Amino acid sequence: MHRIGTRFCLVVAVFALVFSAIVLYRAWLSAKQYVADATSAKAEIALAYNLAVRQYVKDSVRPEMMKRVGSDEFVLPVMSASHAARVVMEKVRERFPDYRLRFPSESPHNPANEATAEERKVLAFFRANPEETVWKGQLELDGVEYFAHAHAMRLEESCLQCHGAPEDAPQELVERYGTTGGFNHKVGDLVGMDMVAVPADHAYATLFSHLKGDLLTMGIWLALLFACIFGAFSLIVGRRLEAITGHFRAAASQDTIALEPIPESGNDEITILASGFNSLAGRLRQLQESLEEQVRQRTEELSLANEHLRREQKLLKQSLRMHDRERQVIAYEIHDGLAQQLVGAEMALQLAGQALSSDAEQTNASYKTGMLMLSRCISEARRLINGVRPPLLDEEGIVTAIQNLLAEDVNGYAEPEFHHPATIDRMEPVLENAVYRVVQEAVTNARQHSGSDKIRVTLALREERLYVEVQDWGCGFDPKQKKGKAMGLRGIKKRAKLLGGQATVESEPGQGTRIIVNLPLTPPEDDSDDSDF
Repeated sequence: MHRIGTRFCLVVAVFALVFSAIVLYRAWLSAKQYVADATSAKAEIALAYNLAVRQYVKDSVRPEMMKRVGSDEFVLPVMSASHAARVVMEKVRERFPDYRLRFPSESPHNPANEATAEERKVLAFFRANPEETVWKGQLELDGVEYFAHAHAMRLEESCLQCHGAPEDAPQELVERYGTTGGFNHKVGDLVGMDMVAVPADHAYATLFSHLKGDLLTMGIWLALLFACIFGAFSLIVGRRLEAITGHFRAAASQDTIALEPIPESGNDEITILASGFNSLAGRLRQLQESLEEQVRQRTEELSLANEHLRREQKLLKQSLRMHDRERQVIAYEIHDGLAQQLVGAEMALQLAGQALSSDAEQTNASYKTGMLMLSRCISEARRLINGVRPPLLDEEGIVTAIQNLLAEDVNGYAEPEFHHPATIDRMEPVLENAVYRVVQEAVTNARQHSGSDKIRVTLALREERLYVEVQDWGCGFDPKQKKGKAMGLRGIKKRAKLLGGQATVESEPGQGTRIIVNLPLTPPEDDSDDSDF
């Protein structure tokens, strides 16, 4: 719960800080602009005062003095507008020592008015823009930022006396400043400018000091706001959610699902949450009871089905064993009965043929016919014996029986390769018979249908299981299209499944065929009795 409260307050804090930062940034920009405007206004006022002094001297003082002293004389301290303005502004500067009150020129009478590099840029602006008389902006003078206002001084007719030819200048002006600077100008020339510059550092320092105080005050208010929000959240939401969380934890720690209802109080979203939980808990109890009943019923049904399957499997295995035993009995009966009698008949005919001498030609023909028929009967009897259950399978085991199977009835086919372990212990008769029939069916299919000149039979023992693999490199087929037609393959799969194994057929058109059968070495036990066989 504390995590939710902390996260909530963190989100609120982020939004509050971002909002406060935006407000402070906007306030800083506004205050900075205000300071710039106010400082610039101060410089503008000072410049206007300077220009008013100049204008007063030119319009009032100089004409009046000319009436008194004559037109040929020039009293510099009184009649020079620049001199009067400089004296007045120097007095002002005593009150405001940080202000820059300058009359810069590129060729001044007074060397103290020589323009600096930054001031020359402003003079260049006036020279490039003859229609402009005022410039204002920021300048860096001696490493200090200033808000500056400048007014261009362009030479007028009345100024030629002091700035025209040196020989026409007042003697007092020449004696004070010489004839090297400030002369030889024409009407309209830019001879300099009046500039007032007010430092910005002090104003910005004052603004930053106020801003730090505002930041501190805002930080305190924000901290109080976060504390109030956190406390209100914990009181209104936190405690109730913590109670619900504890309820869930207690329910989760139980071994069985038994959700007790949550006490409901109030009429807000948390109350709705508790009510919804109680409703779901009731439905969950009902579902749990229903599921338990269904599980019980399904368990009984599965138990009965498993028992039925076990009985069917037992019956199928017994049927398979009985089938093999019947084949074995038939094979013994044919071998011991029909085959023996036919052999005896063959021997008797041989003796009779030796004893008979009259009508030798007919006797010999009958003898040969009887012998041929007897030989065919003997061969057919032996074929039937091998088809029912090969004697070698009982006498020698699975390896010898398969070797004999692969060597017989070649009929023009190449004898298959046979790979097997050096020694294989005797196995259950039903397992040996199943392996023999799988190999017999698979090899017969490969000879008749694959067109392959190479067939390989492999026996392998791995992890208490016997693996039988029959592979050819013939035409192959699509197992999906053979469904319902391949009776022999279905018989192989069914025989493997009855013995607890699995048969897999891998084939593609043009890629040959591989049949893999894996069987447990010990078939599942049943209650059949082999004592009579």
